[in-house]
Amino acid sequence: MGILLHKVEDFSTLAEPGFDIEQCFLDCTRISIRCEDIRRYKKAFRVRIRGLIKTNNRVALSACIDNFYRFATFIEYLYGHHSCATGVSSWQEETARFMQKKYRDIPMHFSRGEQIVYAPRSAYEKHFREQYALLSAEKENSAFECMQDNKPFLTLKDYAHFERWS
Repeated sequence: MGILLHKVEDFSTLAEPGFDIEQCFLDCTRISIRCEDIRRYKKAFRVRIRGLIKTNNRVALSACIDNFYRFATFIEYLYGHHSCATGVSSWQEETARFMQKKYRDIPMHFSRGEQIVYAPRSAYEKHFREQYALLSAEKENSAFECMQDNKPFLTLKDYAHFERWS
């Protein structure tokens, strides 16, 4: 009886359309916005940041931190106060894809003191439902569950790295 082993993903070299962690490249309009992929990108950013801290490459580290912060801002735009540690309902993912197409990148820089400000859960739910009504013939969506785990996308450990190294 053999044991099935899953291939361990190498986050230090993760490259997909719209995302290349070695180049610290991020194009928010082209990346996958499924929660499982967002978690992979988040892990890749963390691996890259830890690697840059070890090599003391402050220029690349600052750029990577700013891109990670920009990424977090984009995820907040798509999913609100949801960490993406769990998935979302299909209507929310469909709405996120719709919103991704309309997204205009506004670079956020932690090093300049710019901050992500989360709105109350109810504000996100209202906004997502309005966006879904724009793309769907099914205008009545109040019965659909809106996944909001009320956990921020960035953790205290992320902010500790930002504050220390940017």
